[in-house]
Amino acid sequence: MLSFRFLFSLSILCLLTTKVTAQTSDKSPPPVQVRMLFLDESQGQGYSVKLEEGFQKVSSYPYAISNMILRPAGSELEVYKNLPPPPPNPQQNIRNQDTESPRVKIATLKVPDKTTSVLAVIRPGDSKADTHVALYNSDLQHYPENAIRIINLGLTPIAASINDKVKKIAPGNLAVFTPNPDPKNRVVVQVAQQGKDNWKYIYDSVQVLKPGNRVTGVVVFSPSGMRHTYTALEIQEFGEPKPRHQWLSYIDTP
Repeated sequence: MLSFRFLFSLSILCLLTTKVTAQTSDKSPPPVQVRMLFLDESQGQGYSVKLEEGFQKVSSYPYAISNMILRPAGSELEVYKNLPPPPPNPQQNIRNQDTESPRVKIATLKVPDKTTSVLAVIRPGDSKADTHVALYNSDLQHYPENAIRIINLGLTPIAASINDKVKKIAPGNLAVFTPNPDPKNRVVVQVAQQGKDNWKYIYDSVQVLKPGNRVTGVVVFSPSGMRHTYTALEIQEFGEPKPRHQWLSYIDTP
C-alpha cells in the first residue's frame, strides 16, 4: 500500500506540472518585426496599414523599405494605398473640407508565426484589383545572426561579393553570406548586374555588421530611374533619369 507521504508528494507534483503547463500554453510568441517594400510607380501618396488605433503611414515612396512595425505572430495586417486628395470644391467652405487623403485596400498580409522578422514585397499585378505579395521570412535557421542576405528583385542576374566571397544570384532568388568583419565590424560589399557584354556595379561600399545584427540588401529595378528622388530643377537640368537597378538595405536585430 502506498504511504500517505508518497501520495501527498505525488499530488503536489501533479499540481506543479499542471501550473507550469498552463503557464507555457498561455505564453504568447514574441511580436514579429514587419517591414514592407512597395514596387509601384503609379500615382499615389504613399502607403498605410490599419492598426487597432487607426491608420499608420508606413511608406511615402516606392522603392523604399519601410520602418519596422511590431505585429502579433500569426495575425493579419491590412495594407492600403493613399490616393491623391480630391480637388477642392469651390462651393464648399475650405475649412470644412476633409483634408485626409482617401485610401484603397491593396493587400492583406498574414504575419508568419515562426520567425523574428519578415520583409513583405508588394507589387501591382496586371489589373487594379490584382496585387502580388511575396514574404521573405527571416527565421534564424536560414538567416542567422551576423549574416548578410541579398535578394535579387531585378531583371537580370547579379553577382554579389562580400569580403571577396562571390555568389551569383538569379532574378527572384537570394543568397546568404556569413562574413568575418574586421575589428571595426566592417565588411566590403560589391554588387554588380550582368549586362550584354560586361558587368556593371550597382553597389560598392563598406557595410557595418555589428555582433548579433543581420543586414538585408535588396536589388530592385525602377523603370523611371527612381524619378521621385529627383527635384524638378534636377530633372530640368539633367533630363529624365534612365531606367536602372537600385540597391536598398536595412538592419535588424533578432
